[in-house]
Amino acid sequence: MPSVRVIDTTGDQLLAVSQLKMRAGGLLPTGFFTKEGVAVIRGILRRELIVKGLIRHPLTVLRLIALVSVE
Repeated sequence: MPSVRVIDTTGDQLLAVSQLKMRAGGLLPTGFFTKEGVAVIRGILRRELIVKGLIRHPLTVLRLIALVSVE
């Protein structure tokens, strides 16, 4: 079973992740093409938002984002 963990994040970053729009059960990440999505990607690249398993299990990460998404 793939292991994916979100660590070392602030409440604002987690809120931004939950606002991303996802389609097809997380397989179509349409929310990354918005201003909020770019901010989440920037946080990942700056290591402000650390997602363990991002490289090894990308589909599981997308489904996790779809799970916490409120949309």
